[in-house]
Amino acid sequence: MRTVLESILSVVTGVFTLGEADLVTIGINMIMGLSMFLPMTVGQLSFGQAGFMSIGAFFSVVLTLYAGVWFPLALLGAGLASGLVGFLVGVPVLRLRGLLLALVTFAFAQVVEVFFLNFTPTGAAEGIRGIYPYTNVWYVYGFLAVLVIFHNVLRLGTWNVHEVALLYALSTISFAFTDLLVGHLDQFPQKIRDGNFDILLARPRGTLFQVVASDFQLRRLGRAVQGVAVLVFALDGLQLHWTVGRLAMLLVTIPSAVVIFASVWVVGSCLAFWTTDGGEFTNAFTYGGTFLAQYPIDILSSWLRRFLAYIVPLAFVAYFPALYILDKPDPLGLPRALEFAAPFVALVGVGVARTAWRFAVRHYRSAGG
Repeated sequence: MRTVLESILSVVTGVFTLGEADLVTIGINMIMGLSMFLPMTVGQLSFGQAGFMSIGAFFSVVLTLYAGVWFPLALLGAGLASGLVGFLVGVPVLRLRGLLLALVTFAFAQVVEVFFLNFTPTGAAEGIRGIYPYTNVWYVYGFLAVLVIFHNVLRLGTWNVHEVALLYALSTISFAFTDLLVGHLDQFPQKIRDGNFDILLARPRGTLFQVVASDFQLRRLGRAVQGVAVLVFALDGLQLHWTVGRLAMLLVTIPSAVVIFASVWVVGSCLAFWTTDGGEFTNAFTYGGTFLAQYPIDILSSWLRRFLAYIVPLAFVAYFPALYILDKPDPLGLPRALEFAAPFVALVGVGVARTAWRFAVRHYRSAGG
């Protein structure tokens, strides 16, 4: 196991140049993921973590840059300030459950974003300049280690750590390839706002192909390396007896999941034709979707399970294929046929995404009206 992980690490360091800033960013995103995990352990879903993290970030910058406070004390003060806001928001909001809780916390994150984009003392949309680079690897991963300890559980429902690691790996690897292929759709609303999409309409190629082919960055595969490392850890701990069926399922799952993720991304991006933005809404189902797909859906509340299985089919990314690979009975008692349905769901997703994109383009009104 150690030899395999060292080999993967040598490949990563040989292909990707990761500086301290990259490692800090990765660590911050891991902290965000763990913070979303806590409400999921009780079957609830919250999207407010980004808002609370933004409040803490701005507060710490103001203390260090303007008040000259020592960074560790500023970090503590930022945590207390963010916690106070969390308490004030949580008193009324935590009376909600299910979909209402998810919607209200998502709205809170949007309110925080709009507030700081228009708050002049902190630079509004331009942000704060001259921030001291106090945050380093030790601060980030030291805090991450504390979170890991407090979030450490032996099982999630009927799933042990290696089984959940398999879900995590399948979702992460699939999303990395999706991000490589269609991740540039994140910038698509800008093409609508500045009128550059009109240029694509005048070319003989399909508009969707032109949008996704306009930016192709191999660095986005870095996420896949992390997923492969977790996959090695999962398979090493599971000690599976490999059959032709299990191997075929593993090989089919990843391309099917890539297509499912890409379909969701395309459908979400179609909102930009009417809203000229919609990026945050789409991200809730793409970047947020990959996070949800990393965990078994049976630990979620019933409305969220139905939503992920039948409306936004993220349960077919990893959950149902993993049941077959693990030869594990579905804790929800759903039909066994769903374990083999990922390729068919992917084909349906392609049809839905293609129809949605064509409909949106057909009803598009150019920047000139």
